[in-house]
Parts: sequence; structure tokens; C-alpha cells
Amino acid sequence: VGQGPGSFTGLRTACAVAQGLALGANLKVIPVDSLKAVAEDARQAIVGAQHNLPFHSSQDVHVASVMDARMSEVYVGVYAWHAASAQWTSVQPLQVGPPEAMAAKLSQLRLPNLVLAGNGLEVYKDRFPLQEFEAMGTPVRCVAAVPHALALLRMAPALWLSQQALAPEGVQPLYVRDKVAQT
Repeated sequence: VGQGPGSFTGLRTACAVAQGLALGANLKVIPVDSLKAVAEDARQAIVGAQHNLPFHSSQDVHVASVMDARMSEVYVGVYAWHAASAQWTSVQPLQVGPPEAMAAKLSQLRLPNLVLAGNGLEVYKDRFPLQEFEAMGTPVRCVAAVPHALALLRMAPALWLSQQALAPEGVQPLYVRDKVAQT
């Protein structure tokens, strides 16, 4: 189940449905960070479009997922794909903030083979300055990607093998903007 970040009502509904189905079937649930699912969707897009990118799908790549968080902010998650192990790792904690501030933080990371993915780039295209990356000498590509169910399914076997599955009652929504979630 995509556990968030995202819409508060949507996250609560998704987690509750997953819990109910898993309890009824006596199964475990694999909660997945929604921004990591965006990164996986972007990685799959890269595999299909290698000729347009400065690297190959067999190389390590960094994906920064940038999703609209409403309230004039974006959620940002940065992940590294390790081709040799076919695994994702998180590069930094999930963040939320104004597009300009998030773009500045991302450009300062100076990550090689950086791909930007997610709807936040389109929603805030006039507020997410890609020239910051160029000024820092970081080549960057943008890929259309969403937290698609197929991305969750592609990640599930590795997550299962690494014992990421939880008892249904342990699955909780992942909120990044806690103050708003608590009100």
C-alpha cells in the first residue's frame, strides 16, 4: 500500500482498506513510501527511454521525487537506485516546503545522474527553477512519473525479501506535514 505522503484522507483510506483486506485474509502488508513509488515509476520510464538520457538503466541513478503537496508546497524524496543490487535507498529524509526552497536544497546535493520526477515539476514549473541545477553544474533530466500501482508491485518482491512486510495493525499513514495532519 502507498502509505504517503499525500492526501490525508486518501492515505487514511488506503491504509484502512489494506488493513481490512489483510486482516480478513490473514496476510501481511508492505507499506511503501509514495515518493519512492514515483522514483520507481521514473526508473521504469528511464529503462524505456535510454536514448534520451545521459546514462543507462544498468547504472546507478538518483531520483528526486517532487510531488504537489498543495498549500503552495511540494513533497520531496531523494533516492538512489543501485543497479548492482537492484535496490533503492533513501538519500535524505522526506521534506515538504516551497518549490524554490526545495529546488535550492536539491541542487546543493550535486547528485550524479539526477532525475527529477513527479507532478510538482509541472504544477510549480514557474516556481521550481531548473536553472539552479545548471548553475551548480549538475546535469538533470525531468521524467513524468506518478506513484503508480505497477511501481508498488515492481518493488514488492524486494521489500518482501528484506522483511518489510508488517502485520496489518502496524500499517500507518506517513505524514510529512505533521502539524496539519494533527489538526
